Parts: sequence; C-alpha cells; structure tokens
Amino acid sequence: MMLDSIFCLDSKGTKMWGNEYDKVAVYISRLNAIGVHAKELAWEDPEAPRHSLFAYLTVGTRQSCIKVLDRNIQYIELWTMSGKGGSHMTIAYLVRANIGDDEKDLDATWSAPISSYLRSGLKDYGWKGGLLAQSLNLDLVLKDMLMPYQRALKVRARAKNQYVAFHENLWDLPFYPHPELPHFETMDRIARHIRMMAPSIS
Repeated sequence: MMLDSIFCLDSKGTKMWGNEYDKVAVYISRLNAIGVHAKELAWEDPEAPRHSLFAYLTVGTRQSCIKVLDRNIQYIELWTMSGKGGSHMTIAYLVRANIGDDEKDLDATWSAPISSYLRSGLKDYGWKGGLLAQSLNLDLVLKDMLMPYQRALKVRARAKNQYVAFHENLWDLPFYPHPELPHFETMDRIARHIRMMAPSIS
C-alpha cells in the first residue's frame, strides 16, 4: 500500500491532494499500470451492474463502477464512508453469472488470518459456506496467496440480478489501496472459481 495513492498530478506533474473523483482516476490508472485493463462506467450505463445499496451489507456511497477487460473479474465497485469513527473503504468485485435456484451454494466467507488464529488457531483457517466454499478450500495455492492479506472476504450471489459479488472492507484509510498485481491476481483467482461454478454471462 503506497501513500502516493492519495495524490493526483497536475499538468506540471506536481502532486496534489485529490478529490473523490481524482482518487478513482488514480485507482483506475494504477490498475492499467499493472496490466489490468479497466475503464470507468457511468452508473446509468446499461452495462453497469444493477443492485440495491444494501447488496453487500455495507453502508456508504458508491464512488465508481469500473469495467475490467479480459479477466475473471468483470466489474469493480469502489465505496467509501467517512465519519467520526474514521474512514471505511469497500472494494467489491463482481462477476455476472447464471445463478441457479440456490444462491447459498455460491455463498462463502473468509476470515482474516489473525482473527481466525486468535479464535481457534490456524487449523480452523479457511472458507465457510456452501459448495463454493468447499471448492475454494481445495485450492491450496489460493490459500497461500491469501495469507499476506489481513482482510475478511464475503462472497454473495444475487439471482435476481444474475451476478456474484465479493468484497473487502478496509477501515481507517483515507484512500483506496494502491492496486498491486499479486493482490489482484488473488481476487481474480476467486472469481475464476465462481465462473467455474456459475458460467459467466458475457
């Protein structure tokens, strides 16, 4: 995570504090810099995912919807909330998918390593939920990839809108974390499991 994520550059290349749109623009430019081709979609764009404000059981304001090209992840939504308790950032990753009758098959929850260890030790460390959680637990490479990130993850399917979303909540940050390729590849591997279980809608 790099502090220059909170800056944008003026025409002379001088760092400046960015407003919310600038932070989104910086986030997208960082994605492209690590080889993840992405562009922002307007909320009214017919291609933008449709869902309620409570789809991720989070609160705040959606700052941006980003379309990702040629990856398992198809969209990224950036949410933010600031208040007396500090800043709360949510990054949601979406896959449009053909979801069957039972959304619960695609539910999965991953607890942050430290909290899992404090509760019951590493032997209890893994995904909990439906059939997707079972598939994710069998992916030992993914477990190793997740270990560096002290973040809880929740995967939830929405049959009504035909997509599966998973998100990270980040507390006490005034900016979106600097996108890094190892982290994005980890998230994209989760999306690959989703697409194997629920074929993607192109």
